[in-house]
Amino acid sequence: TTVIGRLDAKLAPWRLNAAAPGDAIVVSGAFGGSINGHHLSFQPAVKLAQQLRPLKIVRAATDATDSLGRDLGLMAAASQCGAVIEPDAIPLSDAVRQHSSSEKEAIAAALSDGEDFGLILAIRESDLDRLSELHNDESARLTRIGTFCQQQGLWSRGTDGTLEKLDVSGYDH
Repeated sequence: TTVIGRLDAKLAPWRLNAAAPGDAIVVSGAFGGSINGHHLSFQPAVKLAQQLRPLKIVRAATDATDSLGRDLGLMAAASQCGAVIEPDAIPLSDAVRQHSSSEKEAIAAALSDGEDFGLILAIRESDLDRLSELHNDESARLTRIGTFCQQQGLWSRGTDGTLEKLDVSGYDH
């Protein structure tokens, strides 16, 4: 398939490599749904992207095609920084909850399963309150799951505040 188009000259494209330490990691939708075939019936977040664009608060963006963990890691690496996630903040799909024997297993699946297609956004901390200007519905729900950091890699913050390096999988092209 080939797509040909033209970018509106007034709109700069969202880039993968423009996140900065201190930026919030914000995601749309819920993760782990491909286990129940969500990848066959997903709705692209086009409407949400169209609402976000005029706010001019998104510094970097990608979608979770290969997996939330893998694509977030790629964004952090492209931006020459790292990412710290709060595992309990990750919005989990009903499907991954039903198919997992524990919360820890559900979170691991949500980080590693691909084809969720949610947006992964880097937004300045000072701009987070602007998200209230959006007309959110359930499919475009935005959730802060962490913060970009100086230290390279993908990290998980434990309940005691300690950081643990994450080794996540996903589709490898």
